[in-house]
Amino acid sequence: MTQDSAMPLFVEGKQAKILSVTLLMLAKKHLKSIRIQRHPPEAGLGEGRLQVLEVIVLAAASLEAFINEYINWTVEALEKEDNESKRTVTRLVKELVEESNRTEVKLKWQLTAHLLWQHLFDESKSPWQDFETLIRLRNDLMHYKGQSRDPGYMPRYLGRLMHMVGPATNPIGGIFGSSVTWVDRLCTYEIATWAFNTSVKMIDQMLDFGDDESKDLWKWLMGGNGLRQIKVASK
Repeated sequence: MTQDSAMPLFVEGKQAKILSVTLLMLAKKHLKSIRIQRHPPEAGLGEGRLQVLEVIVLAAASLEAFINEYINWTVEALEKEDNESKRTVTRLVKELVEESNRTEVKLKWQLTAHLLWQHLFDESKSPWQDFETLIRLRNDLMHYKGQSRDPGYMPRYLGRLMHMVGPATNPIGGIFGSSVTWVDRLCTYEIATWAFNTSVKMIDQMLDFGDDESKDLWKWLMGGNGLRQIKVASK
């Protein structure tokens, strides 16, 4: 996925590339395919599992892309205001963007909410806790070294996640048991839906914090492309 392949949007006569929305749209497309493949459960043995992993990675990537795009749009709006304190804030936020490659993504989200809107995400509950789990899971998948522990091993935080997102189902393809890796057992429709919903909820809450002119545009982008929370349909 390159920047040029992102969703085109015309804003004030200029074409913008909204990568975060494009990534979420791709995640939703895979999620729809996963839902179809679990009927019957043996369908899509390889592809379905791959698509669950793609939804997880795309959902996490969309949050990293969104926070940078959101900061840029909001800074442009605030710079137009005749308010010295807000201009000072924009300078701080610009520095945050410039240091984006060295700023941990969770810190970037909290700093943006605090500097721009004097809000903080409540780290004791959803969606923040789901956000932390999603980023941790994405990182663990990116650095996966194979199943070096007992065959039935599952990282404790993922065991809690799978219990939380229930009802429990077999992974896509119907494989289950102690002989598969934790990555295989993670690949359920419920986990994919959780990852997608986590991204949507984080973006929605950041937009609810704000009061600038870009808020309605972001809401339109999300809603117009059907990027809303999805209920887990029964089997």
